[in-house]
Amino acid sequence: PDGDGLPESGNQDPPSATAGREFSGDAGVASGDLIREREKRAAQATSAFSSMGLSEKARFEIAMITAIFGGVESIAAIKAETFDDPWLKWLTSVRQGAAVIAEPTFTTFVDASGVDPLAIRNAAAERLIADGRKKTIDRKRLSAAILMLAGSPPSLIAAETTGWGGDWERAEAIMNELLEANPKNLAMAEAGARLLADGGTEKAKKAGLRLWNAVSSQVRQGSPEWHQAKLAAMNTMISLGDSSGAKKIAAYVLLTHPPSDPELLSRYRQVDR
Repeated sequence: PDGDGLPESGNQDPPSATAGREFSGDAGVASGDLIREREKRAAQATSAFSSMGLSEKARFEIAMITAIFGGVESIAAIKAETFDDPWLKWLTSVRQGAAVIAEPTFTTFVDASGVDPLAIRNAAAERLIADGRKKTIDRKRLSAAILMLAGSPPSLIAAETTGWGGDWERAEAIMNELLEANPKNLAMAEAGARLLADGGTEKAKKAGLRLWNAVSSQVRQGSPEWHQAKLAAMNTMISLGDSSGAKKIAAYVLLTHPPSDPELLSRYRQVDR
């Protein structure tokens, strides 16, 4: 095997920890960096998939890593029918742009991989979210598959993908439910504000604006977090056609709490012109 534990040839299985490592993640690695690292390892796995002499367990593990973590190049290079498992075929074809059909049930590859099925489905949902963020034109199509994988409990994934599917009213309701259950979770409030402010309806944008205002009221005035929330609120107001309101906020901030950061200062001044 090479340095990543993936076999080049022969009858060896990848170490049993290989699949588990991919699904457990690394709390010390930023999400974007982790995605890129997984894509690199998936590319190595894809090249090993057709090697002669691989055991069934090895093929299952490589197929799973490729289908779930592979980047655009890895997915494009694989034919969905190459995989024996119906679920892997389904996920691969969804990632390659096929119409989304009902998710098949897990079969033998779950036992072969030794990974918790819930972790597998969550990882697949996260990968499709990453795909959709890169390619906005695919969001509506991917949202159906993501909601199948993520299940019904309220979550940020459910809120985001419900919005992608066009139901911004339901996306707002999910966010409200999450925030009611987590009233002190500032990161969740920021995520909800960002999601709804970029929403596809005026009502969603107004909900996002309310959340940005709520975020700014919960942090210290003049802090970097406060300025980011104020600027986001101003941008949302401009997108709603209220440029004069955004200009008033910019003027107020420049008078009372001007930022020391030149970039932030420039952004306020652009609105205040």
